[in-house]
Amino acid sequence: MTAKEMPLTGPQIRFAISGKYVTDEHHWGHRYFVDGRVERSENGRQRFARWFVKGDRLCLLRPEISKDESICYTVVRDGRELKYKDDGQAVVFQGVVRPMPKRKP
Repeated sequence: MTAKEMPLTGPQIRFAISGKYVTDEHHWGHRYFVDGRVERSENGRQRFARWFVKGDRLCLLRPEISKDESICYTVVRDGRELKYKDDGQAVVFQGVVRPMPKRKP
C-alpha cells in the first residue's frame, strides 16, 4: 500500500460504487446497480455479476467463474482511483468512479 492509499470500510465501499460506473477508461468498466447487479464490460466482452459488501470487502459473484462462490476484494482509494486488491494484496482492478452512463459503455 502506498502512503496515499486509504482502505475503505464496508459503508464507504457501498457509498463509493452504488449506482456508479467504475472504469480504467480503456479495457474494462463495471456498472454497479443499487439492487446488486453488475454489468461488466471487460476487454470487449459483456458479462454480468452480482455485487455485495461483506465486512470491509467488496464481493463479486461472477457466474463464469462460480455460481455460488464469490470473490472478495479489499478496496482502497488512491487519489481519484479505486483499487480492488485480492488476498495477496495484488491489484486486480484499478479505475476511476464515474456517474452511471445513460447507455451501455
